[in-house]
Amino acid sequence: MRFDENEDGTTRVHIRMSYNPMGGAVGHALAWIFGTDPKRKLDDDLLRMKTLIETGTPPHDAAQRRPAAGEVGGVIH
Repeated sequence: MRFDENEDGTTRVHIRMSYNPMGGAVGHALAWIFGTDPKRKLDDDLLRMKTLIETGTPPHDAAQRRPAAGEVGGVIH
């Protein structure tokens, strides 16, 4: 992860990630056959994170943290 300051005062974030499934291409194919695609999930998660960082608002499909027992609105009573 690298942060670069732009001339206008904003920040550009560079993230480099790699996806290496167990078993290589065969492992990826098996995961896909069984109905999961880890690479696609990773891409979707990165897009949600980008939206949150840029707008300050979680995307409508982002998982919401559920309050713990005895907690209301993030505050323990």
